[in-house]
Amino acid sequence: MDDNPLLVLSSADLFSESGFNDGVMPWELADWMERMGHANYFDWFPWWSWRVSLPGIVRKYLLPVIAEDVELVDVEEGNPIRAALVDGADVTGCWDGSEPAPELTPESVSVLATDVLADIVALLQSTPPEA
Repeated sequence: MDDNPLLVLSSADLFSESGFNDGVMPWELADWMERMGHANYFDWFPWWSWRVSLPGIVRKYLLPVIAEDVELVDVEEGNPIRAALVDGADVTGCWDGSEPAPELTPESVSVLATDVLADIVALLQSTPPEA
């Protein structure tokens, strides 16, 4: 049993409407949190916390290591963060698969679950409660 699993962020997910697990927390991370003693993710965090944390996690861990110049945008439906431009070229046509996506280097980055959890907690501490 891994006490601190790795969350893999794939560069290719930046081009897909359903990338990054369609904006839903990966089961590996939710299972790890359960093994930490929490009945389930939703007992610990508000339902929206993963979806609003994901863009910041991608910007913090994946974007800085990508060799190409990538401009990201936040999206309301499905995958909440996607590439809009790569090296100045519009890639929004890739989102629905109608155009081929460029390859990015590296293909992915791995992030420790404890680092992801710390980012979610920091976001929640800086976000005022819903009225």
